[in-house]
Amino acid sequence: RIRLTGQTALHAVLPQPGIMDDLRAQINAGHASFFCDSLRDATTAPLERQALLEDGLFPAALLAAAQDLESRPEESVQYLQNEFLARDLVLPRALAKDVAAMQETACEMALDALQCGVRS
Repeated sequence: RIRLTGQTALHAVLPQPGIMDDLRAQINAGHASFFCDSLRDATTAPLERQALLEDGLFPAALLAAAQDLESRPEESVQYLQNEFLARDLVLPRALAKDVAAMQETACEMALDALQCGVRS
C-alpha cells in the first residue's frame, strides 16, 4: 500500500477519476517484483500563507486564529483536556506533547478544504 503525502501542484489533478488507478497500474507494470494493491492520495495543495494573509479573506482569519493558538500552547492543551474529560476520557500524553503539530495539521487541512473542497 502506498499513500502519497506532502504539498504538490498535482494535488488538484490526483482526485480526478481514473488518475490514481492509472498511476497504480503504471507502478505495478514498471516493477515486476513489487505489487501495489492500494494507492491513496493524502497530498495537499501548496500554500502561500503570506498571500492568503494579504488577501484578508476567511483563510486570513483562519491563519490569524491558528497563529494565536500557537502562541498559547498551554491553553490549547487545557482545552483538549477539558474536552476529553467531558467525555470521560483521558487525554493521551503523546497528544498533549505534540499539540502544536496537531494544530498545524488541522490548519493545513482546513486551508486545503477551502482551496480545493473536501475530499473523501
